Amino acid sequence: NNLESLLSNVEELYFSDSCIRSVLFGETSSAVNLSSKFADVAIKPNEPKTDELRELKVIELKERLSELGMTAKDFRNLRKADLVNLLASRLASRSEGRQGGGMKESEERSKLPTTILVLDEHLQRFPFESLPSFHNKSVCRIPSLPFALAKLKEIGGDDTLLSVNPDRTSYVLDPEGNLPATRARIDKSLHGMPTFQESMWEGVVGEIPSKEFMVHGLTQDHGLFLY
Repeated sequence: NNLESLLSNVEELYFSDSCIRSVLFGETSSAVNLSSKFADVAIKPNEPKTDELRELKVIELKERLSELGMTAKDFRNLRKADLVNLLASRLASRSEGRQGGGMKESEERSKLPTTILVLDEHLQRFPFESLPSFHNKSVCRIPSLPFALAKLKEIGGDDTLLSVNPDRTSYVLDPEGNLPATRARIDKSLHGMPTFQESMWEGVVGEIPSKEFMVHGLTQDHGLFLY
């Protein structure tokens, strides 16, 4: 149909370069690790912890138990502590049932690369998820990269996954060479940074970077690319 043809043409025109494909479609190891871990966290059921259940009133505990299919006679004579334990047990069983039912599918999905899209108000309108190369791949949209990092940090994620090695920083400044004042101001600021001086960042200033430079800059593990 027309939409399918449009998507195929857009992918061929804008996303056919190997450098772009390796980053956008999840073929680089560091990107896959971060985005796939976030996807795993996002699809897990968010059941309340026991400490949170203890904050509920007795009537609220009984209402939650009723919602899980229990009758009043099942918990009529139980104390609050027993109600908390019973509710925690029921929620855990429900969570295990959900995970067990789709465990194989979840495991298979976790092996596939996941792409995180952080889009501005203009790009949000385009159905990136329907591009042919995203077929059978996991794609999700989030408002900002810190949104994903904060969620991973919240569950005690691997700190090394969230770290950036300043020695692996690359940058591109004014590639079209038409912003001399801005280029001079930012270039001066970069050279004044202690991290810049110590790590000797790789940069291209005032000219279009080569494909090799872009591939290297965008695919470094724990690297940082500035534009």
